[in-house]
Amino acid sequence: MTDIQATETEVFLQTLAANFPSAIIAWNQKTEIQYWNKSAEQLFGYQVPQVKGRLLADILGKNISELLDSLSSDHSARLSSLLDDSKIIHTHWKLLPYSVNQNPEQLIVAIVEDISQLAKLEFEHQFALRSLEQVTLHINDFSYSYDLSGNFININDTAAREFGYSKEEMLNLNIKDVVLPDYHQSINKILQKDLTNLQNISHYEIQVRRKNGDTFWIEIANRLIYMVDTPVGVQCIAHNIDDRKKFEMELRENEQRFRRIFESFQDTYYEADMNGMLTLLSPSVELQYGFKPEELIGKPAASVYADPSQRDVLVKKLGEQGFVNDYEISLVNKAGEILPTSCSTRLVTDENNNPIYVQGVLRNITQRKKSEAALKNSEARFRSIFNSIPDAFLEINSFETIVNASPSIIQFHYSPEKIIGQNISSLFENKEEWRDIKNWLTTHNDIQDQESTLIKNNGVSVPISVTAYKIASNNQSAGSSICIIRDISDNKHYEHELELARDQALEASRAKSSFLANMSHELRTPLNAIIGYSELLAEDALDEGREEASNDLKKIQSSGTHLLSIISDILDLSKIEAGKLELNIDDYDIKELVKDIILTITPMAQKNNNELSCQCTLTKDIIQTDVMRLKQMLFNLLSNACKFTSDGKINLHIEEQNDEDGSWIYFKINDTGIGIKDTQMEKLFNEFTQADSTTTKKYGGTGLGLVISRRFCQLMGGNIEAKSTYGKGSLFVIKLPLHSAAIEKTTNKSHKSA
Repeated sequence: MTDIQATETEVFLQTLAANFPSAIIAWNQKTEIQYWNKSAEQLFGYQVPQVKGRLLADILGKNISELLDSLSSDHSARLSSLLDDSKIIHTHWKLLPYSVNQNPEQLIVAIVEDISQLAKLEFEHQFALRSLEQVTLHINDFSYSYDLSGNFININDTAAREFGYSKEEMLNLNIKDVVLPDYHQSINKILQKDLTNLQNISHYEIQVRRKNGDTFWIEIANRLIYMVDTPVGVQCIAHNIDDRKKFEMELRENEQRFRRIFESFQDTYYEADMNGMLTLLSPSVELQYGFKPEELIGKPAASVYADPSQRDVLVKKLGEQGFVNDYEISLVNKAGEILPTSCSTRLVTDENNNPIYVQGVLRNITQRKKSEAALKNSEARFRSIFNSIPDAFLEINSFETIVNASPSIIQFHYSPEKIIGQNISSLFENKEEWRDIKNWLTTHNDIQDQESTLIKNNGVSVPISVTAYKIASNNQSAGSSICIIRDISDNKHYEHELELARDQALEASRAKSSFLANMSHELRTPLNAIIGYSELLAEDALDEGREEASNDLKKIQSSGTHLLSIISDILDLSKIEAGKLELNIDDYDIKELVKDIILTITPMAQKNNNELSCQCTLTKDIIQTDVMRLKQMLFNLLSNACKFTSDGKINLHIEEQNDEDGSWIYFKINDTGIGIKDTQMEKLFNEFTQADSTTTKKYGGTGLGLVISRRFCQLMGGNIEAKSTYGKGSLFVIKLPLHSAAIEKTTNKSHKSA
């Protein structure tokens, strides 16, 4: 239990006793009044200052021994008192059990209830019984009679009204019809066994039921009805005691509640006499310290102190100021363990201010001590982190005033001591930037890496990154925020250098691409001459019968052709990157296109024993496209399919599809080749890269075919997509606009992007 909870419990108990609905009175063995709550003031008419220290007999108007002598087995008694104003009150006294047969120095505590009304009712009841012979059917109390079978034979109006029946209805009922089943046995005794006991008037209480089912208590006076000398029935006079029963029940509940509170204390309540002997302990002492109350009562309090000198200090403080709150001592539990304990104690004095005993509360604070130690360690760790973080850490209250600052604020030439108390907006070069951060925090919990500019204490501006968040705390800190400021000067410097390097790299790339594009003619012209002359020389050598020389010249021709193809690919890619590639859109017969492609690819397919097929489902024979670029794309994809497929199938399917973006023509190349792994699909369209580096050695190639084909396709307003299952084959799809207007529109966009 925390200290706050303990304080609330003490206040609650004090408030409970002070405002208890019944009077609570405590007196010492001299019968001098020591405690007198508000209900006692209202009951007897005396204020606390008027009774404190006075003899109880002076207030009650009779000797207290009369009360003690009349105590019943449950420590209760009734008492009538004549007050100073000649007012007589009747009271019910209930002494707390521990107040009886205890140490002579022990206070006696009683709960007193005003039963004047009850006494009046009892007097009236006795008077009614004495006047039973003159009772008529119209008396105010119940009057009814029944025969020895329990059948009603007579009732008065009051009885009928109370039971909720008409008199005629009740005369048709039996006594057991209105008495609760729990009391039927009592009725049976009256009717069958105990008739002789009813020769004189007898009294008892019973619970009965109305016609509507409601129950209430009545007190009954019975006597037999005789005919000559033979009993023939029972005459009853009763009155409703439901209110009294409820009052008695509330009284018992209040007593039980008071006992439950005492027994349910988590802390240990104790009392000790002035000799230091323990006289009372709450049951919680066993839970907290392992001792049962009876094991310690009657023993010196010092016996449970780990250091008896602590008790000497405590007694000295009590003598000086009369009370001690939350004083820490060390007690030993039954297992011999030393437990830190908080002790709140006060001296109880008599009317002469002489101490008569000590009462207090003990709280085991072992867990609190552990929590305090853990908190200190946590604070130490936090302080270590707080002092070592490189970023400046600021705490701002709801008025935007800096209330805490980490030592790292020195990097901005501010000291933590001098910056505390400043408005945080004064640190910003543009105060509106701080306003934006604050406004964001008003509707959000945090803001991350917001860039701004801070003015150092030396007047120099520095770029910063601000991270801020609201903190939830007590009401005093409502609206507080944490602000972390990071100097990003180095980051900005590196970003600037990276931007310069990127711009230089882009410029170099553009220059390279422009250079290669401009060198197209210069590179291709000598290669064409080499290829042409090698072809002529090979034919001349073959005509002259020099077959070996002819073969060597054919190798030169083949190598030159291959080199020209590579250079053409590189030059095409450079033209695309430089934005100098122009499309030539025109009408073209799709059948002619398919015929040319199949004618060109068939030898390549047959080389690896592949089966080549083609289907075209277009509704029109003429399409608008750059036929040279389209042939180049189809040749690249089909040649790849032939190269990576052996003893398989290669299919070209051409179809038309419409969607919300327009009409499209699809060229789908499907093969049953080696396929492509999922991890290799990511770099499939990267320059100078093949899906698997091992294929370069096995199949050759520059890795530019797919890249150039996709760039061509994108320039023409379409795209190339690929799907593959490793080991089973691949599908490449060329998607192009069907109409020249769509090609022109997307081409312009592509040039602008470049």
